[in-house]
Amino acid sequence: GVEPRWRSGNPVLTSQFLNSNSRYPLALDVDDHDPSGNAWRANYAFDTRGWWFQASHEDVAPGFRADLGFMGRVGYDMSLVGGGHTWFGEEGATFNRIGLSGDYDVTHRADGQLLERELEGQLTFNGPLQSNFGIHALGRERFWEGTLFDESYLHLYGNFTPRSGMQFGGDLRVGPQIDLQAARRGQGRFAEVWGELSLGVGYSLSIDLFRQDLLRDGGTAFAATVLDTRFGWQIDPRQRLRIAFQASRVEKDPALYEEPVNRHARDVGAQLIYSYKVNPRTALYAGGTIGGFLDDENPTLFASSRGVFLKLSYGWAP
Repeated sequence: GVEPRWRSGNPVLTSQFLNSNSRYPLALDVDDHDPSGNAWRANYAFDTRGWWFQASHEDVAPGFRADLGFMGRVGYDMSLVGGGHTWFGEEGATFNRIGLSGDYDVTHRADGQLLERELEGQLTFNGPLQSNFGIHALGRERFWEGTLFDESYLHLYGNFTPRSGMQFGGDLRVGPQIDLQAARRGQGRFAEVWGELSLGVGYSLSIDLFRQDLLRDGGTAFAATVLDTRFGWQIDPRQRLRIAFQASRVEKDPALYEEPVNRHARDVGAQLIYSYKVNPRTALYAGGTIGGFLDDENPTLFASSRGVFLKLSYGWAP
């Protein structure tokens, strides 16, 4: 492979061209034991203080393999074009920055089948109390289980810092979406609230709570609630203690699924980590974890995992 790069002032053109030839043992159950193919991508970017623009295309043949690297899929091509503008407020203005951006992308399978066509836009504001909030809208066609579905949502989000060491935020997203397990479309809803606090010298606490559900065919196909709480204590410059607790609750309506599903499912987990820094390059970590779950077959909470660990990290200068 080769990776040419061209720059003339602000515009930058980057690209990558790859070829692979692979051979798999006959004992392996694969469709092609001698796959080969090309993969290439090109990206043009232009960026100034107030404007930005991007156009890219990538094409990966079905026979291309990157088994020693990371490539999530093969046999597709994707094109994207997008851009945006940022307005900066004068000193003392209510909003010191306003941004407007959007992009359009389309993805096809190697045989020409449309996999996704997506258009999205975003309007963001930076304002008082170090706040950042915005509106994000998306609409797309998505191919799933042999059918093209229409999906869209409106996403509202924001966060602010009322005082030093304290930050709060939230998200709200609504719109039609696919139930991937049932290959049916419904009305999705997502809500999240979170907060991060510094409690005096050396103490910190973060809480994240979100709920997601999908309504379709006259009922609630699923509803999921997740809680993630973390507490940290910087005992001194060398020692730190962290406690994390996570819990989830998933409810599904079996009548809305063709395959059997659990009506109720719960998961809980906790982790304790102690760290001691001997010097800037050497640290000791010790801790333990515990987890449990329950579902329709196990109606009472079952401790499914327990563990302890010890790790020594040492680095030295050459």
